[in-house]
Amino acid sequence: MNTLTYSDKLIIEELLQMTGGYVLKFSDATFTDFFDTVLRININDDKYSEHGESKAKRMRAFLKIADNKSVSVVLAEFLKLIPLQNPTYSPQLLDQLKEVQNFLSNGNSLKGKEAEIVINESIRAKEKVRVFISHKDSAKKAAHLLGERLKNFGFSCFVAHDTIEPMLQ
Repeated sequence: MNTLTYSDKLIIEELLQMTGGYVLKFSDATFTDFFDTVLRININDDKYSEHGESKAKRMRAFLKIADNKSVSVVLAEFLKLIPLQNPTYSPQLLDQLKEVQNFLSNGNSLKGKEAEIVINESIRAKEKVRVFISHKDSAKKAAHLLGERLKNFGFSCFVAHDTIEPMLQ
């Protein structure tokens, strides 16, 4: 299982034009070949047809059950194809997808104790929820990325290593 968020999946859906059962301009044969070439998996396997047979439904099933490394590899290949097959893509969404792919490829995970999110709904700054992100030093990069991603959704984030200057003594 991977650590994609709901918003990550929405970005993927938009950039891969996953409406009406499609994924970019793939035919059934080229979609099958893509997954066979990139990951050596059979995307037509029953485990990827839990919700239906369309390419988009198989892609959603893949995103639901694949690990971070597999999703990262597939996203890296899609990042090369999106500008070629989706002329109306959003450069901002593409940049966000690149961040997601980089995050997954670095083996980062925000699950467990590496990054603990504490949201206090009663503390607000001009209708923004303020978020305190507590983390180990080893999770500094993941905590920073989490803070940046939450800011995109209107949260006000406090990440210790980004906000507090280290002392010399």
